[in-house]
Amino acid sequence: MIFYDVNAFSSDPASGNPAGVVICDNNIHPSDNQMQQIAAEVGYSETAFLVVDGKHVHARYFTPVSEVDLCGHATIASFKALLDAGLVSAGQDYTLHAKAGLLNIKVEHNFISMEAAPGRVLSTVKNPDSLKLIYGSLGTDYNPVKIMPACNTFINMDPMVVTAGVPFLVVPINGEKILGELKPNLELIREISIGLKCSGIYCFAFEKYDVGTMAHCRGFYPLLGIDEECATGTGVAALSHYLNGYGMLPANREALYIQGEAMGRPSQLTVYIKQDAQIVNGVSGPSDAPKHILVGGDAVIVSKHEISID
Repeated sequence: MIFYDVNAFSSDPASGNPAGVVICDNNIHPSDNQMQQIAAEVGYSETAFLVVDGKHVHARYFTPVSEVDLCGHATIASFKALLDAGLVSAGQDYTLHAKAGLLNIKVEHNFISMEAAPGRVLSTVKNPDSLKLIYGSLGTDYNPVKIMPACNTFINMDPMVVTAGVPFLVVPINGEKILGELKPNLELIREISIGLKCSGIYCFAFEKYDVGTMAHCRGFYPLLGIDEECATGTGVAALSHYLNGYGMLPANREALYIQGEAMGRPSQLTVYIKQDAQIVNGVSGPSDAPKHILVGGDAVIVSKHEISID
């Protein structure tokens, strides 16, 4: 089998989120125990195991401690590795088979995009004691982020459990400075994640000075064996669905997110929410058509080598 070490969501080998990518021999995945052992030995937040069948790529994703249904940065890394191996081609679309479902992937030389699973809000946190607990787990006080949507009245942005393939507790933070100074209590975050049936906390603060950036983000997933991650494709997809619900990220508009700055590995994640317009009497108007969340970025191969299973 060929093992690739790839940094996703960056073109700089010193930045981005590292992922392991294993191109499996004989078009068959190793056993679950073997894949889990390899992922634990590699030690990255996720390692992807790939079987390629023409334009269909079957992927399994493992953290050091468990399997997950989908991983955004490992998917971007996977198709960069497959491009290098000559198993996919630039300018082509492919179908990813993951436990989260069938997803469309578009491959270019310097940009790979994946369609996330449909976004859904699973629960909303409004209880004062729960809010205090959540923000306390991040080492800060509850200070609600207020926005003014179309109703011209300020409202609080509530923490919500949102999924676009993997469930995260999306938590708004009132300012980029506070976001950078968070001191997470990982054991408490783990307990909160179990209670809310999510993978961890994905928090964000709006960018005030760079109009080209939507938000800065941090992600903490101790339940998955990940203290902090420097780029989370499924997390930023969940966040984009959350912001779309508040009217902060309309459909058919691109948004750039920055994650990993606190870890010294800044990553750039691009999201586009695609929705077809509704045509009535030849006039384009608001649509009830499904929204498709596309997450993309560049990736860089750090190394590759052969591995074998005992």
